Amino acid sequence: HVFATNGSVPDRIATLVGALRKDIEATVERGRALEAEDSAVAKLLGPDAGLTGHFFRALERRDRIRLDDMERFLPEDAVEARVREPGGDFKPITTGSVGQRSTAILSLLLSAGDEPLIIDQPEDDLDNRYIYDVVVNLLRQRKFSRQIIVALGVEERLGKISGAGSIDRPEIKDQVNVIMEGSAEAFRLRRERYGY
Repeated sequence: HVFATNGSVPDRIATLVGALRKDIEATVERGRALEAEDSAVAKLLGPDAGLTGHFFRALERRDRIRLDDMERFLPEDAVEARVREPGGDFKPITTGSVGQRSTAILSLLLSAGDEPLIIDQPEDDLDNRYIYDVVVNLLRQRKFSRQIIVALGVEERLGKISGAGSIDRPEIKDQVNVIMEGSAEAFRLRRERYGY
């Protein structure tokens, strides 16, 4: 009922809570659990709701759910991602291989958003063809509108740490200026241009 396609979620929750209130009042009045045919909730949800005796016995308990908490509840959106099989059929991403799941999620992350993105060892679960055909093209398109950092696990191309520590240390601050801005002068010009 709450996730039905018609009406707003708050209205549907209010209707459900109203039915629950009626069932609780009827349970208290009777002094025992309701039968399904006497339940306002069962009537609201219909015969396919699958309400069992557990639901009706729960209405008898003194520690039952606080309805005012339920009225403030706003459910999360339910989203199901699907991937296309080579034959053209779609299947839930959760049933795909690690590589298929990684492919779908990485494509989604690279295609949307403008916040910084750090990708750690994308080559671990992706095939080389996909990396070349899709990831490289998406990186080329998105590099002008989004900061993307890719960490590769290529052992034969080991780098070295040129400095470590807090940005409060002058030598670290200088390295950050060079890496992020090009130079301290470039940072000064940008600061003047944007007034910060």
